[in-house]
Amino acid sequence: MRRFLPLLLLLGSCGGPEPPAPEPVPVAKPGAESGEAQAAEGAQAPAPGLPPRPEGPPFAGFTLLRDALLDAELPWKHAGTLKDPVPVNLDFLGAWEFDETKDQVFPPEVMALDGRKVVIRGFMLPSVDFQEIREFHLVRSLWGCCFGAPPRLNEIVRVNLPKGVDYTYDGLEIVGTLRAVYETEDGIAEDLYRLQADGFRELDRYEDPEAPEDFNPAKARGIILGTEEEF
Repeated sequence: MRRFLPLLLLLGSCGGPEPPAPEPVPVAKPGAESGEAQAAEGAQAPAPGLPPRPEGPPFAGFTLLRDALLDAELPWKHAGTLKDPVPVNLDFLGAWEFDETKDQVFPPEVMALDGRKVVIRGFMLPSVDFQEIREFHLVRSLWGCCFGAPPRLNEIVRVNLPKGVDYTYDGLEIVGTLRAVYETEDGIAEDLYRLQADGFRELDRYEDPEAPEDFNPAKARGIILGTEEEF
């Protein structure tokens, strides 16, 4: 059972036992330097059978929650393969308001990513363990998780790795197959996004979009427990 329990998950991850110093343990390297690099180098034709993008404004019929510039045509610009994964981010996946009363809870721009290879960046948020992690949640901001509002249901991606790795505070870039699935258990929504990773790499420098300049994620545990001063 993998229910979405924001406060327990987030506070447990930030305030749990001190994780050991991470070691780089790449499962595999993505085929290109980064999603941005792939987009800049040009892309292949979209996957055969992909339905055309609906006419009209982006995410039509859904309330947009971010002012970020969204390339609504992005899923149609890439083949969605390991050679040409779709470069998405959590701003794109979480730009819209989730409404479980809709007949189709996902916008067509998101459904166009379902079952295709993507490359995405974010931060690891483990639920319990800090070593030999095979499953974790990918979030856009460690700062926002620990000290701001918990991410919404469509701002989290559940990631499964082919082999266990140790926890890292560094940003990650992951390539794999994305699924967009709406399931409930006892009336509680499960994770909307599931990513079966083919490979990942740790990023030398990846800025937390919500953190202040002097934010040190390694101090998060001490702040939660009251043993460190606030930033």
